[in-house]
Amino acid sequence: MTHAETTAGTRTRLRTVDIAGTPWPVYKLEALAVGVLVLLGALALTTSLQVAVLGSACATVLAWWSLRLAEAVSLPSSQDRTVPSNHPSTPTSG
Repeated sequence: MTHAETTAGTRTRLRTVDIAGTPWPVYKLEALAVGVLVLLGALALTTSLQVAVLGSACATVLAWWSLRLAEAVSLPSSQDRTVPSNHPSTPTSG
């Protein structure tokens, strides 16, 4: 048994976007977008590259981890929450 076989069942399904043939998680792209926006905003307000880079790096890391955690704890989609036909809550005819 390989490591990939043991961890494949425990991974959560992440929303991905295909970029140049590689699936990227959406939360990473969103965090990078936040970082670019903070960089440009801080650079425009302070005109200091040092402050802009440190601020955007901090915002990117915070967004990266918070979006990742939000993705991990989000409820599964409605397709994943199907009730089996023999479940007691399903109505039976008869």
